[in-house]
Amino acid sequence: MNSKKDAHLICYTRFVDGDKVVEDLVFCKSITKGTEAQDLFEIRYTFMHENNLDWGKCVGICTDGGRSMSSCYGGLQVLTRSKTLDALLTHWKIHREALASKHLSLPPNLVLESVLKVVNFTKT
Repeated sequence: MNSKKDAHLICYTRFVDGDKVVEDLVFCKSITKGTEAQDLFEIRYTFMHENNLDWGKCVGICTDGGRSMSSCYGGLQVLTRSKTLDALLTHWKIHREALASKHLSLPPNLVLESVLKVVNFTKT
């Protein structure tokens, strides 16, 4: 059974390096206070501040559909947008793909199940 002490905020980045698009893990931080949007934003803000990262270079944020992430009234996306007005907000769709895969024929479903296991293992 998961408890709050097991919760983590995972942040990836995608950037252009020369002529290549690179995607890499930025951080995986334990969520110690709570899972409200402000708590998550503080984790990200602290990381950005400690590493002297420029909010103006953040051009997008992609989150899952959780209320603390995507709520239009104060989710992590909105709080991020308060620091970088031009950031594009997008939705991470792996959850929808997992639901859709339940009705697929066996071979594609096995592939998606394997991907989900890898994602879930990486998250933990």
